[in-house]
Amino acid sequence: LLVRGEAERAIRELRKALLRDPALVQTLLYLAEAYLAEGQRGEAEESYRRALALEPENLGALTGLATLLQTHGESSAAVDALLLSRDPEDRLALARRARELY
Repeated sequence: LLVRGEAERAIRELRKALLRDPALVQTLLYLAEAYLAEGQRGEAEESYRRALALEPENLGALTGLATLLQTHGESSAAVDALLLSRDPEDRLALARRARELY
């Protein structure tokens, strides 16, 4: 749906899926993307943070949140989001991503 430009419909469908199972991390990530496509930054950030609450090491959620924060001028918060990962290999990948952001 997102690829076809139907973000509003995607949001409805993704929210329905989360009502059935609120622990679907990938669904939360898709929901964050759909919210961003609709310009709903706050909801997108909330979706990324919910995903991180379920899977603190999820690279998609970490980089998505950091990118969102950086895009909106919150560089310090973006770096903090990238540093949430505890896995040394993930931290290296995130450090590379941080360099791309700056």
